[in-house]
Amino acid sequence: MDWGPSPEILRKYNLEPPPRLKISCKVPHCRSAYYSNRVNMRFFKFPRDPHVRRQWKQFCEIPDSFLKCDSYHVCEQHFVKGDFLGRSLVMGTVPRRKGDVERIAREHNYFERPPEEHSCHKLENEVALRCRRCISQDNSVTMQRPKVLMTNPSIPQVAFDILERQCEVIRTKDYTRASILEKAAGVDALFWATSQKLDAEILDKAGPQMKTVGTMSAGVNHIDVPELKKRGVKLGNTTGVLNDAVADIAVLLALGASRRLHEGRLKIEKNEWTPGLTWMLGKDIVGSTVGIVGLGGIGQAIVKRLKGFSVGKFLYTGHREKPEGTDLGCTFVSLDTLVKESDFVIVSCPLTSETKLMFNDGIFGKMKSSAVFVNISRGDVVDQDALVRALKGGKIFAAGLDVMTPEPLPPDNELAKLPNVVLIPHLGSATENTRNAMAELTAQNILRGLGGEEMFTPVC
Repeated sequence: MDWGPSPEILRKYNLEPPPRLKISCKVPHCRSAYYSNRVNMRFFKFPRDPHVRRQWKQFCEIPDSFLKCDSYHVCEQHFVKGDFLGRSLVMGTVPRRKGDVERIAREHNYFERPPEEHSCHKLENEVALRCRRCISQDNSVTMQRPKVLMTNPSIPQVAFDILERQCEVIRTKDYTRASILEKAAGVDALFWATSQKLDAEILDKAGPQMKTVGTMSAGVNHIDVPELKKRGVKLGNTTGVLNDAVADIAVLLALGASRRLHEGRLKIEKNEWTPGLTWMLGKDIVGSTVGIVGLGGIGQAIVKRLKGFSVGKFLYTGHREKPEGTDLGCTFVSLDTLVKESDFVIVSCPLTSETKLMFNDGIFGKMKSSAVFVNISRGDVVDQDALVRALKGGKIFAAGLDVMTPEPLPPDNELAKLPNVVLIPHLGSATENTRNAMAELTAQNILRGLGGEEMFTPVC
């Protein structure tokens, strides 16, 4: 595949073919150079993060040789399937489906302009197709850079690096609501990386020109999605990139709670280490029944990991039976059946009005007294007082929690005093690679939203 408009497109829109231009390939160990009779795109930098490079390879069928270099270059042997027109070039994003090229060109009036206005800008041996509505040229049209508000100063640097190339980035001094309101006026996009509620007050403060929000999270329970839809604001999240990290935490909590990890540490601290053949016995995961509440991407990742532990049976519940569940060998059941039959109950569903306080006294009362309860979803999915009663009263064996209410949990909270609970402070996605990938995906979603394109992971 060559770069630029095909002969069919040129004929269809009665365009003159661009001049022949010499293109040199700079892929390592490639000395190819040829003359093309089409307008060719200039190269642009690959993202540094390996995870995003793999995503781009998947979406664009990028040859393996490109993963070893830093830029896109063109030659007959090393081509990339996909053209980068208009705002896609400006924002550094990747068309994902057939037809995106022509659609992008239409949106930017590329084909409606006379051929002489299809300007090229030479950069050494590369040639860039420039869209005059989207990009300022040397000594030519100046474009106002969109403003993006970064709502948390601890956002990974990779997001700042991406956005600062095309946007004016505004930083808050911290992630409090007051700091966000102080800086929100007049921005074009919000990089939402805080547990603060994104509601009408903040949207009003930002103004009607603000039409793009990227949240650095998979869940959107802290965002007033109906209000965004009403105002025509695009929202993207980071679903998918954190599945593996969160699934690892779920397995960690299941094993830690079932083998009395926290209680064992307390025994050491209190000098109560009195070993015996029946001392501190836990529960086996081998041959057990594991119930997954919410078989989304994270739930599926959990099942894949636990298959290595020779689990006897997997159950799952949700709105409907899923083909992915069948492929993984899981059985679809009702919530009541799942909690009655499962030795491990793992909650990985999103927090909605339907799932809020789903796990209450009634549900815990139906669980096995030997059951282990794990929550890596959201704290409000559980009636925490009911969970404390179940743990203290022996209705369930133990619990492992990555999320709780409130967060941060006060150290004098009753939950923190129980020996049969393993608590960690919401660390589900807290790995360096995962957070960098989340930040980069959020930044790319924002750029696509600002460019009038569909986000990689759209919510609305």
